[in-house]
Amino acid sequence: MSEVTIKIEGLKCAGCQENVENALNSVNGVLSVDINLEEGSATVNYDPEKTDIDKIKSAVSNAGYKAK
Repeated sequence: MSEVTIKIEGLKCAGCQENVENALNSVNGVLSVDINLEEGSATVNYDPEKTDIDKIKSAVSNAGYKAK
């Protein structure tokens, strides 16, 4: 298992949090997601044999937010 914390631009409310969380949980290989609304970040635990950081960031982008 690997872990990454990414900053997410535009993460401002509980609805945003839910959208990003759902997008990240839909990525094959993501095991858990912890969104920190105050810091505007997401900590993602994932299986590196099934997914990678680029796919995780892509899911955030597809949900309408910018992963830094």
